[in-house]
Amino acid sequence: MKRIIISCLMALILSCSCEKVILTDSTTTPTPVADIIPPTVSSSDPASGATNVAINKTIAISFSETMNPTTINGTTIVVKQGSSVVSGTVAYSGTTATFTSGSNFKANTTYSCTISTSAKDLAGNAMGNNYTWSFTTGSVADKIPPTVTGLDPASGATSVALNKVITATFSEAIDPLTITTTTFVVKQGSTSIAGVVTATSQAAIFTPSGNYSANTTYTATVTTGVKDIAGNALASNFSWSFTTSTSASISFATDIIPILNTCESCHTHGWTPSSIASTYYTNLVNKSYVVPTNYTSSKIYSKINGGHPGTGYLSTTNKNKIISWMQDGSKNN
Repeated sequence: MKRIIISCLMALILSCSCEKVILTDSTTTPTPVADIIPPTVSSSDPASGATNVAINKTIAISFSETMNPTTINGTTIVVKQGSSVVSGTVAYSGTTATFTSGSNFKANTTYSCTISTSAKDLAGNAMGNNYTWSFTTGSVADKIPPTVTGLDPASGATSVALNKVITATFSEAIDPLTITTTTFVVKQGSTSIAGVVTATSQAAIFTPSGNYSANTTYTATVTTGVKDIAGNALASNFSWSFTTSTSASISFATDIIPILNTCESCHTHGWTPSSIASTYYTNLVNKSYVVPTNYTSSKIYSKINGGHPGTGYLSTTNKNKIISWMQDGSKNN
């Protein structure tokens, strides 16, 4: 039976609006650790060394993390043919930047694209080095529309978790600016479901604002407003349906870690709750299951402006979510 250091959760049940988060079995307050990890380029489209690239290709660059959008522009992303700079438009959404040339690329010609160290993440960390790659065009434009190639949950799926994040995967890189709450819609009957829509290079993601209703059928639709990075739209709207289960599955990764991270909203220590001793937090986030004997015996507490336990309690929903996850670890992940 897998075990977890339960001494890292009660703080969140007691309080979230914290000045410091300390362990009762620790004699000192941990020193916050700043985010100093530089962003990297995780993928590009076209890939390095690609040939026969469409002359109307929009270049897409995916980063390892969310970037500061003010640092993603025509100065930090430069496309050249030889020593000549290609004019175009740079856009950014999610973790993906795009470069759209002002006119078609020349046929059968090699181009290079460079992302400079002036591109920074939200913590202010710059790229470690300039990132440059090249590709060679073909002689024709891309006129092929994208298609939907993957669904999660699958079409016709049943017993879908009430907090399920919905994903549609496409046959090619998609313009992230065309993935919106208008082009990716989830409905129960004729009622639209509130949620947040985001995009990766080849997928649209819908995260519901609240739980779905139990034992209920929902329909998700991606519309012809979705376009690939060459500007080709889906040929037709694509819809599929799924039916929910009787209860929500509590996932540590998608449900509990975000609650832990809310403690960061009351101070500025970067993107992880670094005011929690790193060893304890690492032990917590790297475990998959929890089988506690008693969740009330948790030993971490919040300290608000020197007080204890202070004010600013977690919502009842989040308290119950943590308790449910702790009490029923054999079912959760």
